[in-house]
Amino acid sequence: MEASLTSRPSRPPLAQSAPRTCATAIGWPRQLPSQLLLPACVTLAGCVVRARKPLKPVRQSRQTTTSIARAARAVSVVVENSARQELADCDAQWMEKLLQERAAEILFNGVERTEPAPEEGLIYLYFPSLDIGPYSSQVRMTCRINLDNPQRAEVQVLEINPGLKNKSTGSVEYQKDLDKLLEANAEIVLRWQDDPRSKGLRIVQQALQRFKYYLPIWFPVPDSVTEAVLRTFITGAIKAGQDEVFRALKKEAEAKQQA
Repeated sequence: MEASLTSRPSRPPLAQSAPRTCATAIGWPRQLPSQLLLPACVTLAGCVVRARKPLKPVRQSRQTTTSIARAARAVSVVVENSARQELADCDAQWMEKLLQERAAEILFNGVERTEPAPEEGLIYLYFPSLDIGPYSSQVRMTCRINLDNPQRAEVQVLEINPGLKNKSTGSVEYQKDLDKLLEANAEIVLRWQDDPRSKGLRIVQQALQRFKYYLPIWFPVPDSVTEAVLRTFITGAIKAGQDEVFRALKKEAEAKQQA
């Protein structure tokens, strides 16, 4: 076996040609930030559904199409992750004041922009636009921040909506019936307390992501493989998001020390 392998004509090393992944094939940046992987996947799924045209016009009610989706294969993933950080020369009172004034900016560090949603107490998060083939698309998340409990902040991701962007007008039409494709929700808890030994602030982030993706019956990839890929993406996205929050808090702590 070894002789037959070594006798084959030599080929140029792989390093001479750029690797072609799914991301580069559809036009995503090669260095797509990991915290955008999950929104990017959702965006792609939304674009495919919105752009797909049936060969024959078929009228189906919302209840019928939802039932068809429910009858398809479903892959469920639940991911939890905790992360810790300590900030020197900071205390719980400083943290409480910071989040009361700028919670969205700190907790959602890395998104393109945030704005209040029409429903009181909810916030829209907008991720950077992505060009996928001929489409330009943007993901919007609907979240709620709860700061009612002392030394604790809670974030709930209530809805994920991919949208198709009109390149000429800049307007975005967001898809609202995403339950035919997936069910996703996330809970993020940030807790902090003074550390008397280090005279600093101890911070713990806990994230829980539930994700269920509905696959068509004909999808050729086994469910176990799909679950493994989704779990890797979601875990990476959670860890990257936690790193972004810690990075924002560290920056604020350094500014406090220099003031």
